[in-house]
Amino acid sequence: ALTSPCSRVESLARQIDKDEFILKPNYGFGGEKITIGKYVSNNVWKKKISNAFKKENKYVLQVYEEEKPLKNYPVFVNEIIKNINAYPSLGIFCINNNFAFHGRISQKRIVNVCKGAVLAPVVLR
Repeated sequence: ALTSPCSRVESLARQIDKDEFILKPNYGFGGEKITIGKYVSNNVWKKKISNAFKKENKYVLQVYEEEKPLKNYPVFVNEIIKNINAYPSLGIFCINNNFAFHGRISQKRIVNVCKGAVLAPVVLR
């Protein structure tokens, strides 16, 4: 986590391959202020890293795994089944010693319901 203005940590963060990381607020929600390193210029990435080390800001670097969109994923739109290309997201939880799953899909790379993602069924076989 990028939670310290320590110059050594900031220096290390500047040396990583930006294409392999996401920078996001530690206490964020709604998909806001997320930067996918692969899709921004080096200058934008450097500015985001500098901002992350300001005393009042707390950010997290997270490894970015590129997902290919699911092709022809069926969704209901106005009571009609329509096929879209969509990015998947799967959350796994443990509740009372049982696994639970939370599936979402989006036509955007940042899969978040506040950004237009929808819940998706998770089927175990």
